[in-house]
Amino acid sequence: MDGNPNSDEAHTASAVPRTKPRLRLLVLVLAHIAMGLAAGCWAAWFRIPPNVDLVIAVFVGIVFSQTSLLGIWGGLGTNPWWSRLIGVVVGVGSLGLLLAVGVGERASEENYFIVSVATALIIGVLLVVRCFRVRICVATVDQAAAHRMQFTIRQLLVLTFAVACLVSLGKWLAPHLMNVTELLLLTLIGLVFATVGVLSVWPALGARHPVLPSLIVIVVAAGVGFGFAQSPPMSGMAGFWTTVTSVEALVLVASLVVVRSCGYRLVRLPPGHPTER
Repeated sequence: MDGNPNSDEAHTASAVPRTKPRLRLLVLVLAHIAMGLAAGCWAAWFRIPPNVDLVIAVFVGIVFSQTSLLGIWGGLGTNPWWSRLIGVVVGVGSLGLLLAVGVGERASEENYFIVSVATALIIGVLLVVRCFRVRICVATVDQAAAHRMQFTIRQLLVLTFAVACLVSLGKWLAPHLMNVTELLLLTLIGLVFATVGVLSVWPALGARHPVLPSLIVIVVAAGVGFGFAQSPPMSGMAGFWTTVTSVEALVLVASLVVVRSCGYRLVRLPPGHPTER
């Protein structure tokens, strides 16, 4: 698996016809739209005790997996900036409305705020990465010059340790910060979702086989949700938040693996490449 990470992956990617990835991605987008609507109806219909927490948790996880996908595309997509901006604005509005319908609120400003914060944080982080000419492209685009991003298991473990430190720091600061304003609490919720979204990109679309790194990300996501639930305002909701972040990571990783099967990878483009914009 680690002998020559470019040979098998490049051969597989180069064997994918150029029209086939677009068809698969279209099917993936339509599947997410159908899944979001179905999950929203499911959450609205079964929003009664005793399983309301589980239903809402699964629904929220699905919605924010779609929010993460939107942010990833907005940050690392190869489309022109104006088309990504329009897509992000329309997507945030639609997902905010879907979230409000599913949790039983009418176009709540809090829902739009959390969706906007999560999307903006993911885009912000990935735009920084974009400054280093990193894109999500079909691997056959300028294959000789494109350099795919590779991450070892050791690097993932270091990343996991860093996330654990951040969660511990947040737990330590929570009693001092959570009681300041509701706006801060909503921002931290958006940060939790954005963290899971950003962590899922490299394991799913890197050069190495995605199974083990993706499993690690799902476990880390569950830990992020559990750690966030230890804060005072979320006490007693460990099961809810662990389910939310686990579902978000699971759906997001599965979607990115489908994108990967179309031949898309994280690549670092050479200076002056036509898609570098």
